[in-house]
Amino acid sequence: EELPEVIHEPKMPFGCESCLACIKQCPTDALEFGKPIDARKCISYLTIEYRGMIPRELRPAMGQWLFGCDLCQTCCPFEIHATQSNRDGYTSRLLQMSLTDLLALDADEFRSHFRRTPLWRPRREGLLRNAVIVVANGEYLGALPAVRRLLADDSPVLVEVASWCLARLRDTGSIPLLERVFARELPPAIREHIRADLQTLGASSS
Repeated sequence: EELPEVIHEPKMPFGCESCLACIKQCPTDALEFGKPIDARKCISYLTIEYRGMIPRELRPAMGQWLFGCDLCQTCCPFEIHATQSNRDGYTSRLLQMSLTDLLALDADEFRSHFRRTPLWRPRREGLLRNAVIVVANGEYLGALPAVRRLLADDSPVLVEVASWCLARLRDTGSIPLLERVFARELPPAIREHIRADLQTLGASSS
C-alpha cells in the first residue's frame, strides 16, 4: 500500500501558533509547523491503519509503540481536560499477553482474542508487524525464538520485518533460517532486504 502524503488539514486552536510542544515530542517528525500531519511518518497511522511494510528508516524512531501513539496529545495544553476513553476491555486482553504470546497467535487465535475490538483494525499482520518492531527497539532477546518462527509465516510483511529484527539484534544464530528464506520465492524487494540482513549478520553466502 502506498503511503499517503497527509491525513488531514489540522484545525489550529487559538494560541496553538505559539506552542511547539507536539512538534518537539513527535519522534518521527510527522509534524511541522504550519503544515498538515504527514501520515507517512505518523506512528498512529502506521501502526493502526497502514497495511504493508513500514519503511525501515522509520522503525527505530517508533520506539515501543505497539498500537497508536499519544505523544502529541499528552503534551498538548489543549488536551489537559480531555476525557479518556474506556479502553479497559481490549487493553486488559493485550496486557495479559507477553510479546512472545502475541507473536505466536495464528489467524484463528487472533480473531478470537481481538475481533470486535479496536485491535482488530490492523489485523493480525499489522499488529504482529508492530510487535516485532517493539521487540527490536526494546531489545527483547527472549522473544527472538517467536520472531524466528515468523520467517515461516505466509505473510511476506511478517517475514521481512522478522528478518530486519533478527539482523538489528545481531542474532547470528538465525543465519541458516534466513538463508533458507532467501532461497524461497519472494517479492524482489523483500529478497533484497533479506540479502542486506544476511550481510549485516556476516553471512558468507549472501
